Amino acid sequence: VRDLAFASAFFLSRVPVLAFQAVQGTLLPKLAGLAGSGRHGEFRRGVFQLLAVVVGIAVLGTVLALLLGPTVGEILFSDFSLSAGGLALLAAGSGAFIVALTLAQALMALGGHRLMTGSWAIALVACAGTMAAVSDLELRVEVGFLVGALVAVVAMAVAAWSRMGRAAETPIDSFIEAIEHEPLEI
Repeated sequence: VRDLAFASAFFLSRVPVLAFQAVQGTLLPKLAGLAGSGRHGEFRRGVFQLLAVVVGIAVLGTVLALLLGPTVGEILFSDFSLSAGGLALLAAGSGAFIVALTLAQALMALGGHRLMTGSWAIALVACAGTMAAVSDLELRVEVGFLVGALVAVVAMAVAAWSRMGRAAETPIDSFIEAIEHEPLEI
């Protein structure tokens, strides 16, 4: 029964992630279009505006989980028993996860697939290390998820910032001009 109660709490804390999935499908093509057409300023502004919205959702979700989470959980699930603090940790982890997903989309649009994969790998190691260090089962999951998601955010933010800087330094016009003057070999 305890596992089912925790699963209910985990589902409730992931509502922002489910909502983000609707946005994610349209995000990558738009970002890739901006990056591919050399509109780096628009790309950067779009990413920062989206990050502001996503961070706002993450903070709001965490605060709401802390203030209203157990009450909503008890209304929706008869076996709900997670504390407000535990639910807030899960919601914060979910919020950090959607920030990481946003940065992952930006990295993919900039051709940073390896950087994104490396960021997720580092986050996985951090999550596993954290989970190995915490003895209480529920706290292990809550803190491990949050730490892993935050590490992913930091790693992807550094990678995306670096990638955006390099993309802005290489204007698309000079790239096109260089291609135009090269002989075409088939």
